[in-house]
Amino acid sequence: MEERHSRLKRELKDSGATAGGVGDSGLAVSGAPIKSIRLGKQQLTLDEILVIDISHVNQQFKALGEKPVDGIIGSDWMNQHKAVLDVSDQRLF
Repeated sequence: MEERHSRLKRELKDSGATAGGVGDSGLAVSGAPIKSIRLGKQQLTLDEILVIDISHVNQQFKALGEKPVDGIIGSDWMNQHKAVLDVSDQRLF
């Protein structure tokens, strides 16, 4: 099934897969074509991003008085790119 994602302005294709690890499990995963994405000052070239509904995460953030998030960088991507998080300075290397 394809649907249009309003914020991404992309067509989503159901991948048939599910994901977990963002405070829930069994979340439906869709794919969306994308040419690039910006993380801070870094522009990354991509073919596709995976999309899941993280509204439950933002509900918890709202309850805690925190800002909502637009997305989550998966540990698989971070591992592949040898990412390092500096939590105290809120930086990703």
